[in-house]
Amino acid sequence: MTQMIAATYTTAAQLLDLEIEGFLQAVRDGDLPMPVSIGGHTRWLIRDLESHAITSDTATAALLTPTMEKYGIET
Repeated sequence: MTQMIAATYTTAAQLLDLEIEGFLQAVRDGDLPMPVSIGGHTRWLIRDLESHAITSDTATAALLTPTMEKYGIET
């Protein structure tokens, strides 16, 4: 089985359960990682998305709450 290492903006938004415009706005605001160019194609690295989305630290989670609410993510 092949594991995905990069995603288009539509797939990246889906992975984070965000609307596309919310995802793109979060990228523009610096709340999510910037894409990379792979063979002339714009992609988001899955590892970068995961590092921004996954946290078990409650202090970090508290810091993320306003950002999550900003983009309509229920906390």
